[in-house]
Amino acid sequence: MERKDDLNNVVQMGRTTDNLFDYVGVFTQTEIGLKNGEIQEIQIVVGDHSYKSKSKSVRGKLSNGYMGRYFLYDNEQLAEDIAQQYVMSVFSGTSYALEINLDGTMRGMEAARKCMASF
Repeated sequence: MERKDDLNNVVQMGRTTDNLFDYVGVFTQTEIGLKNGEIQEIQIVVGDHSYKSKSKSVRGKLSNGYMGRYFLYDNEQLAEDIAQQYVMSVFSGTSYALEINLDGTMRGMEAARKCMASF
């Protein structure tokens, strides 16, 4: 599943091919000083909950100048928070924080679950 907000920030969500983890990718066209393949801890805040995870940066391999990070998780509360809240804030070791509008995410996640159930 992928969603772009009004500021052209992109959130991708899905499941790894081995079905062991879910992932979230957060991408922006704003220069935030990432190096491709860099591993760094990030903090994600959704509603009243805060989550930390190691993430891998992606830069130069995405179209239209996007750069960002993927992180894996196996926490049902994070998925629930993303579905039910309207803003996700992402903080990394840089001074840049990214806020993602999550409006419509619940509908998208429900559609994705129905689609995956058909396989």
